[in-house]
Amino acid sequence: MSPEPAAAEELASAPAVRMQFVTQGGADVNLYDHTFETRYLPRGRPDVGHGFRTVDGYRWKCMGCELVGKVSIFDENYLPNELDKARTDANDHAANCRSKPKPSS
Repeated sequence: MSPEPAAAEELASAPAVRMQFVTQGGADVNLYDHTFETRYLPRGRPDVGHGFRTVDGYRWKCMGCELVGKVSIFDENYLPNELDKARTDANDHAANCRSKPKPSS
């Protein structure tokens, strides 16, 4: 059987996972590339430029508790030079989260 059309579209549009970590309960924490707009300059935070630019950065999400990693309370996107921070934050979440994988429907 082939997946439903809506499910196939969702799967095709899902971001490619760069790294995965596993929570204590067995859920995946996925770190993936993420394109977004920012006012930060290439040097990074707190250098703010004039206007927005599109960058290829990172984001992580726990597939158990559905928490999305945050750099600060205002920003859940990691800049292109923040891969190490994104990896550390995702791994730290996995080490402390006890969520289990969501049941398959």
